[in-house]
Amino acid sequence: MPWNAIPKGSAPASSLLPVLIAAPTGKAQALYNVFSGDGRFHVQAMATSPQDVAVKLSMNPQALVLDGLLYDGPDEIIAALNSFPGCCIVLLPVGVDHIAVADIERLPCVAKVVLGEKDFPALTGIVYEQMQRQQSPIGGGRSAMPVLAARPVTTSGWRSIAVWNLQGGVGKPTVSAALALEAASRRLPTLLVGLGAPDPLPLSLGLHPEPNLQNWRSRPTLDGLKGAVQSYDALDLLAGFPSPLELNAYLPDALEGEASLSRLAGTAAYAGYAVVVLDVSSPELAAAALAASNALVLVGLATLSGILSTVEAVRLATETLRGRHSLPASAIHLVLNRVRAATFSPEEVVQNGCKLLKTFPPLAAVVRDDPTVEESLNLRRPAYYHSDTLRQAARSLGDLLFAAPAQSSVQRQGQVGQPSKVYSLGPIRVRV
Repeated sequence: MPWNAIPKGSAPASSLLPVLIAAPTGKAQALYNVFSGDGRFHVQAMATSPQDVAVKLSMNPQALVLDGLLYDGPDEIIAALNSFPGCCIVLLPVGVDHIAVADIERLPCVAKVVLGEKDFPALTGIVYEQMQRQQSPIGGGRSAMPVLAARPVTTSGWRSIAVWNLQGGVGKPTVSAALALEAASRRLPTLLVGLGAPDPLPLSLGLHPEPNLQNWRSRPTLDGLKGAVQSYDALDLLAGFPSPLELNAYLPDALEGEASLSRLAGTAAYAGYAVVVLDVSSPELAAAALAASNALVLVGLATLSGILSTVEAVRLATETLRGRHSLPASAIHLVLNRVRAATFSPEEVVQNGCKLLKTFPPLAAVVRDDPTVEESLNLRRPAYYHSDTLRQAARSLGDLLFAAPAQSSVQRQGQVGQPSKVYSLGPIRVRV
């Protein structure tokens, strides 16, 4: 069977293929997002330096995806892999001397050398095929690697979700908190990250503005993250910035470096969080948040300005910022907030949006206008627990992101309708 014919998510939990990812920080996070979101793999760890690779190899991982750019040359790569007993895929840039490539290919652990930048989802197919070959040797080949023991997983794998739109005042913090609480209610270890300045999330959850992202920035480690979060029941919160001054000071670090949002998402994964929700209330952090995410939720209003803002947000994400993140168009979802009789219907929003942009995102959930939401927030109580329409929308979105198999945009586009319509989200049927 060719690699691109292997169905994603087809492996049972007891047959997940464990993999260690080793690459420079930005690329490592992008690879992590793709592999952890693929139902065939279990990412054991990430390494972002030669020293880190040496430490993680001592854990005896069964498979390794290694970006050669971590090392100064082929000799260093060969030395690092010479005694590795597992299956290794090595990524090298185009133009590497063919003799050096041949030397690396001769290493017993190297199953394949991949030259040039590859589409990451396509790379998962290459890795899957090579690992399957290593597990099923012929004749005197290498002995089969044991598979990972059964463990509880979700269909969608690890999730880092950016909640964003270009338009302000659409309810991004409210939807972010509701989605995070929904994930926590499903017993998924969840971290909610506020990126507002000032950040309203602590107040809306009855928590404090400190500790916050400033604490993480000063100590961007696993222990630093643990010391910077606050808990609300089963949900953990990393509060955002006290004011725009702190936000501006953080901007140079947001995209790259030890305290970047990608590093934060990776550290959260190390800490055991299955879901990370980024409330991108500060537009300055949009590019960094997208780079740290493997799903995007656009919160929009059912108005003309709301449609235009969503169109431009999609263009910015898929065109202007192309290559700076690993989000495919299929990972972008739309939530309409505060829908009422005076606004467009959900169906009209989608119809008008598709006229302006062919890749206008499919509708994932609808939040009907409900004064209970504002009343709850003013009382410093999570609106998720007091508004039926918000909670129902969060559940619909949760079914899509955390449980239901991925659907194409065309499939989900046809599910948009009037309030009494029954939406099909994979095996789940929800009336909105």
